[in-house]
Amino acid sequence: MLYSLINDFQEDLETGRCLIAMPVSRLVIEERFSLGEFTFYPAGEVNIEELRILPNIHLSLDGI
Repeated sequence: MLYSLINDFQEDLETGRCLIAMPVSRLVIEERFSLGEFTFYPAGEVNIEELRILPNIHLSLDGI
């Protein structure tokens, strides 16, 4: 069964907060865990389709 980020963060999303999803390729995560405000999920165990993710068109790489 896949984790539902919408269910996990429903209260935050209802108050107008944003959800940011970033793949982390150099970590092997076996179980969901949180560090402060950040929650990490195992690869392939999040229902990405339900989020209808949009690319960040405002990200600037100038100066890197």
